[in-house]
Amino acid sequence: MGIESKKPAEESLRNLSWGCHLCVFYQSWEDLLEVMIPYLLGGLENNQACLWVLFDPEGESFAVKNLLETPEIASRMEGDGMEVISLERLLHAEGPHHPQGIEEAIKNRLEAAISRGYEGLRLARDLGEKRFNPMEHCSTWLGDPKNCLRESPLTLLCSFSLVGRPNLETVEMALGHNLLLIKRNGNWELKETQESQKTRESLWEEEWLSRSLLENTMDLVAVIDREGKVVYITPSIETMSGFKPYEIIGKSGFDFIHPEDRDIVLKTHTKALKDPDSVYFHEWRLKTREGGWRVLETSGKALLRDSQIVGVVINGRDVTERRQMELALRESEERYRGIYELAPYVIFTLSVEEGRIESLNPAFERATGWKREEWLGRHFFELIHPEDLSMVRYLYERFLRYQEILPFLEVRILNREGAYLTFECAVGVLSLGEERVLILGVAWDVTRRKRMEEELRESELSLRRITDNMVDMVGQSDTQGIFT
Repeated sequence: MGIESKKPAEESLRNLSWGCHLCVFYQSWEDLLEVMIPYLLGGLENNQACLWVLFDPEGESFAVKNLLETPEIASRMEGDGMEVISLERLLHAEGPHHPQGIEEAIKNRLEAAISRGYEGLRLARDLGEKRFNPMEHCSTWLGDPKNCLRESPLTLLCSFSLVGRPNLETVEMALGHNLLLIKRNGNWELKETQESQKTRESLWEEEWLSRSLLENTMDLVAVIDREGKVVYITPSIETMSGFKPYEIIGKSGFDFIHPEDRDIVLKTHTKALKDPDSVYFHEWRLKTREGGWRVLETSGKALLRDSQIVGVVINGRDVTERRQMELALRESEERYRGIYELAPYVIFTLSVEEGRIESLNPAFERATGWKREEWLGRHFFELIHPEDLSMVRYLYERFLRYQEILPFLEVRILNREGAYLTFECAVGVLSLGEERVLILGVAWDVTRRKRMEEELRESELSLRRITDNMVDMVGQSDTQGIFT
């Protein structure tokens, strides 16, 4: 049975029966949301609790934001019938020291939903670009998924990104599901897979599946014959290079490779033709229609026909932007590392919860005489003058409780000689991601300045005592003789 529509068989998604195990392939978040919204709405409309689990923690906030923009779902988000959660948070729902297995966590959610009056659980899980053994992905979630789905009021939708996924693995993902949803020529097509009884061979024989996977993949798939000519290439080549497939097929693939990379790719091609059991990985530059170059990360394996090697199958992805970002990051790190290492003031970071010193720049050694290694991992309280410790402890505890932090303070620090130096500090928060936060501080030694200020005050006080106790009159006048 096949159902085609511009929208993803919306009516069928809304009215799935218990035990349905649906497999969805998508290229973008927009594609995935076209499926998820009717799937979740159907659950809510049929008194089913809905749980959407995402492997990528960053996907959780993005999913919630998009669902809140759907009025029918947004009104249910604050209730107990709709939950979007990352896999990591799901496994630690009982606290960081009580991790659960995936199967246990799902069963707990199902039992809780039924106890609240729901008829069952409509579960969705998004694996994104996660790579794993495709034959084990269901059993790690539900034990034996067929028995679990048959015995429980549960519906399961598994979604997988096509980005970066080899075609063989993508086909194997469909095994074990009784419904398959995939976009073909801009339309969504929903097909039954005969209740998970199709064999791998029959799936490969279905031309619609293999063709739609190849035509819609964003990665490059190509077949190169023994002489190096391109005999097949996916439409994604146009997005990558600007060349249409027919402009490349029949020509030497090496003509589209950067001259500096051509020799090593040719050697790899020759090795693959001699060794059918090995997979070869390489990174090379692909020529574009405009005369530029895109960086590809590829794998190659011999293509067999009747036990004879007839060519090489290439799978690749465009990593140009990633390489540019990595280069920019390295340059940025080198720039800021120079500032960090040469700065005349102390730069430090502290762990938030424990208050332990995580980093110190060389200025710390110049200012205090201590070696940095002597203090890394130790609590910063140990450096503080006893008379200043209560103030510092109070400010630190206020930060832990209210996330308030004083941007400027003066504190005395122990040096290697056993004396205390006066530092002025500016502190703030350094965010290294959603779950990684450090206290960042900059401190400069003002001991000499404080000593000079104290000496000046003492000098002024001594002079005042002298003038206050003099018998003679002391005064000051201007050039006209007028006392000022």
